[in-house]
Amino acid sequence: MSTNPSPSTTEPLYDAVLPAGGRIAGAFAAQAKTEIKALIRFEGETILSRTIRTLRETGRIRQIVVVAPDAALTEAEQCGADVLLPEKPTGTENILSGLAHVAQTPNQTALVVPTDLPFLTTDALKPILEWQGTADILVPVVWRGEFETEYPGVQSVYVPLIEGEVTLGSAFRLDPHAILRNQTALAKVFEARKSNLAMAQLLGVGFILRYLTKRLSVLHIEQRCQAILNCTGQAMLGAPAALAYDIDTPEDYEFACRHLADITGK
Repeated sequence: MSTNPSPSTTEPLYDAVLPAGGRIAGAFAAQAKTEIKALIRFEGETILSRTIRTLRETGRIRQIVVVAPDAALTEAEQCGADVLLPEKPTGTENILSGLAHVAQTPNQTALVVPTDLPFLTTDALKPILEWQGTADILVPVVWRGEFETEYPGVQSVYVPLIEGEVTLGSAFRLDPHAILRNQTALAKVFEARKSNLAMAQLLGVGFILRYLTKRLSVLHIEQRCQAILNCTGQAMLGAPAALAYDIDTPEDYEFACRHLADITGK
């Protein structure tokens, strides 16, 4: 039985969907001693375990749904996850599988939290949990300056906007029912999310021209995404940098090891 803190009964509770099927290979996998990103260890604890623990510590989670291969599901069960779902062929399908489970509960809001965020904390999640808007999708957006100050020397994909250069966070707050109604369009956006060119092509010629002439704003992105996805969306500017630091490369892993050691003094 879990000994995690009981969720608050006076604030909205969320269901957290944790897609944990991401893989690494070759020398990177040998270095990390696993082929599953969620099972990468920092200070003796897997990222999956850290993520589940952090979510519980917010006191705002009703249930945690993990979608993963068998090895990660075993870890998730040991860490007190509430629902264990087998992985699907793609990352997008993993997310949709988790959201379909959440959608069985009427009016339930979901958090989609990837399991490769080594610096995730309750403070990083707080702005998403406390956001007062009503959009179907809330996307955290991190200023380039804040990301580079927090993680100097780390490479990321930045989008030049009128407001400034930004990078997208990887944790989202969603209305699962709205997403499932428009899952085909969402899948296209999800697959294009880490490529400026792919995203611009998806969003159209007018969007590309604004992007190339540096006349693109957050409002333009929100409006175009709403038109494509047929649901409402909002960007949360100034989100914590920890929401945008995920592990995709050996360099990301090595930096995370050094950074966590600096934080803890070990």
